[in-house]
Amino acid sequence: MERMKTGGPKILVILKSLVLSYLISALILILLAFLLYKFALGEQAVKAGVLVIYVISCLAGGWYIGRKTGNRKFAWGFLAGILYFLVLLLVSVILYKSPITYSQQLITAFAMCILGGTIGGMLS
Repeated sequence: MERMKTGGPKILVILKSLVLSYLISALILILLAFLLYKFALGEQAVKAGVLVIYVISCLAGGWYIGRKTGNRKFAWGFLAGILYFLVLLLVSVILYKSPITYSQQLITAFAMCILGGTIGGMLS
């Protein structure tokens, strides 16, 4: 198995990147829930907040994986963003037991995850 510049296997670095992204998502979602409770935010504000959470989480995951790889950081960040979105999509399909329906919101979320991961990789 090929190793990263830090000596760890690639799959382990990828998994750590995803775990970091989802931990950050959970923490910020808790903050968003508190803000929703305190200020009775509207639906549009919550949707925008969730998109911002996707970007921040993928940015952190992309940054982490970029730091650990050392080369082609933007590509590794891109991968981190795609994997974050795919896991999110898979969990949604399993929990809601419904097929994937393509919508503007789905495409926007996909683009934001890729953008966040790629920028995170570039900034690392």
